[in-house]
Amino acid sequence: NSDKKNYVYDTELNEIASFEEYSLKTNGHDIFVSEKENGRTGRVIFKNTEPNVLIDGVLLVSDTISRIKNDITLIPLRAFAERAGFEVNYDENTKEIKITCDEKEIKFAIGKNTATADGKEITLQAPPEIINNRTLVPARAVSDVFGYDISWDGERRLVSIITK
Repeated sequence: NSDKKNYVYDTELNEIASFEEYSLKTNGHDIFVSEKENGRTGRVIFKNTEPNVLIDGVLLVSDTISRIKNDITLIPLRAFAERAGFEVNYDENTKEIKITCDEKEIKFAIGKNTATADGKEITLQAPPEIINNRTLVPARAVSDVFGYDISWDGERRLVSIITK
């Protein structure tokens, strides 16, 4: 629908806004160079067809985009972990991922709806999966284990995670 506004993330201004669209295709992502409604010149931004993730107000950038699957937001684990200062280990043989930070630890297994958080089994909303050689995990599971605040803005398709 051409009269529907798209919410997009402006990577230079570090904000989400509604833009008029001028579409280019690159690397499988929809990229737009646009002008903001208030007349200021826009920047190269990503169309918000899949969810954007903000961590402490800063866009999570990865070579794999976040996805929504069965109403659950899956985020690229390594990009998230590196931003949050976690240590990540992946065992190719068992397909198990371990994330540690300070005294907390969570272990995921690809395709399994359970994880181990600080030695206790938890049920995940969705199993971790590998897409384009990157592991995606449910955003809420990681946030809850590490005590982070997480919110969802459905209109703008935005997950906000606050670690502080």
